[in-house]
Amino acid sequence: MKKTSSPGPAKQLSFGLWSDLHCRLFWGYRGRVSPVYRNATYNVWPGAAWYVLKGSVEMEGEDRRETARAGQWILPGGEPRRQRFVPEAEIISLRFLISWQAGTSLFQHRRARVFQGRRFPRLQATAESLIELMEVKLGGPGPENQLGLTRETVETHFSVMHRFYHWAYEYVHTMLALGMVPEAPEEFDPRVESALAWLRERPLSEGWSEAELARMCGLSVSQLNRLFVRYLGQTPVAVYEKRRLEAATMALELTDQDIKAIAYDLGFSSPGHFCTWFKRKSGQTPSAHRRASLHRQRA
Repeated sequence: MKKTSSPGPAKQLSFGLWSDLHCRLFWGYRGRVSPVYRNATYNVWPGAAWYVLKGSVEMEGEDRRETARAGQWILPGGEPRRQRFVPEAEIISLRFLISWQAGTSLFQHRRARVFQGRRFPRLQATAESLIELMEVKLGGPGPENQLGLTRETVETHFSVMHRFYHWAYEYVHTMLALGMVPEAPEEFDPRVESALAWLRERPLSEGWSEAELARMCGLSVSQLNRLFVRYLGQTPVAVYEKRRLEAATMALELTDQDIKAIAYDLGFSSPGHFCTWFKRKSGQTPSAHRRASLHRQRA
């Protein structure tokens, strides 16, 4: 995100701007670490947190190695690395997203962070409460399951998200206490805020045009692009394409949905168009990306 400030814990933004934070829970699990993940390449997520209940885990990067033992939290960070769990390891694992509309995480750290759980008992307590509810309401997602595939009622969804927000509050409190500085955008032009919200909520299966978005904001296409570049460093099309690429990547890595269905869900006119676009964006075809992801997990 372009033009971010470096606020301390007391930084104040408008309620509307804080409301632009996008929060989502992807995964929640408590138990033994599956053999598939004991010695594997860590796939970078926007947000991940592990609490070690038993045993230990080692995260090894190019120039640094971090080890978390029973009673400690580890936040894996934003760079690929090797994860090695001992065979008896048991953990609480959460994967989540807390980011601004343009895709920048609220807290960014490349290296793994390890700290004692007893320093922040509420972080563990709210994680346990969240997992317990998921086990009751959702049948307890196992180590191979993702929340994106789980069928639920609206009441169940909001009850789980209610507890996730409790944990997210403790996570933010913990990060601030650890000295992490939240990323915060400068106050956007209201028209940019409106356009970003529209781009975020627009179903990926539906097409759109810059002219349509510009008219909604009362701007010309060139004016809209200039404002986006000024505040975000990228055009509306680039923001939308990033969202679509993230959705495609998650679908390929986290689901067994066939490529044809993914293509139509993301608004492509044909699987061939999707494959050409994905290869141009990522350097791999969708099938090759999915195979590589499975290989990394099992290597």
